[in-house]
Amino acid sequence: MVAPTPSLNRIQKVAIFLTALGAEGAANVLRHFPEPQAVGILNEIADLKGLDEETVRGVLVEFQAGTDAELRLRMGPEYAALLVQKAFGSDGDRLIGRLDRQLRPPPFAGLAGFTAEALNALLGDESNQIAALVLAFLPSEMAAEVLPLLGPQRAVDIGRRIMAIETDFSPELTGIEAGLLAKHERQHTARPADSPRGLAEILANVTDSAAERILTALEVARPELVEALRSKMLTFHDIRHLTDAGIRLLIAKIPMDDWAMALKGAPAETRDVLDRHLSSRAKERLAETIELLGPQPRRMVDEARGRIMQAVKSAETDGELMFRRGADEYIT
Repeated sequence: MVAPTPSLNRIQKVAIFLTALGAEGAANVLRHFPEPQAVGILNEIADLKGLDEETVRGVLVEFQAGTDAELRLRMGPEYAALLVQKAFGSDGDRLIGRLDRQLRPPPFAGLAGFTAEALNALLGDESNQIAALVLAFLPSEMAAEVLPLLGPQRAVDIGRRIMAIETDFSPELTGIEAGLLAKHERQHTARPADSPRGLAEILANVTDSAAERILTALEVARPELVEALRSKMLTFHDIRHLTDAGIRLLIAKIPMDDWAMALKGAPAETRDVLDRHLSSRAKERLAETIELLGPQPRRMVDEARGRIMQAVKSAETDGELMFRRGADEYIT
């Protein structure tokens, strides 16, 4: 049984929960919080360190229990049965029986969202009979992907066992499924991301403008944290740290319309970096395009900047870009 976590306050629990979601999932949740709350949560994420697995698991169980309780208020078989009885009176019992058979999830439905590779890892050390039971009740396309991964000799024996299985929704299958899900959870226990790197990964998945607002708010109380965060994440304005060759590469890769949109509201020093590498005519066209665009929604500007940063990250991966900061120069 997982121990409760009374020593943690609600903000700390939210911080642990978000880090367990991973950077992209945490960012998707975080953007729905008002900015002051988001800053408070990010402060807690930055302070997370040395959490044991039991504490993390306890927080996740609390969140799941709260969600389950809320859903049970208006959902589930009990609520459906109540509606049927109120609507159909004496005929309700017969209809409830039909509902129960139709709504009962098929065996191993909890594994249906797994990839073939994950199922292979899960079934690798299970008996052939267990593997056959799982594959028999999964969608045929998924079973066809998993079966060859288990090896030729096992595949033959498992195929033979699948042919002998009768459709049976017995309680034993539910127990087997629960055991496999628990095994998968042990293999993939979520751990909070390290700080401040984990926080940088979360901020990298929100828009540049949102990330900058959060960093500015954090900087008042935690300047050393913000300095560490900025060193671990790239924003649109970091293009000013690119070498001349890097800027020319981006100009060649990215349409001028994207540059015009991305430079709306950008600091002069960011725009100057681009202007220095354009011909006089190209510079004039860019300025005209920016002016003709007029006021633009923040979303459109962020999307254009996002496309440029995707190109930057792709070029980083290929080793094509060089950044320059101060007297140091390094290749990423």
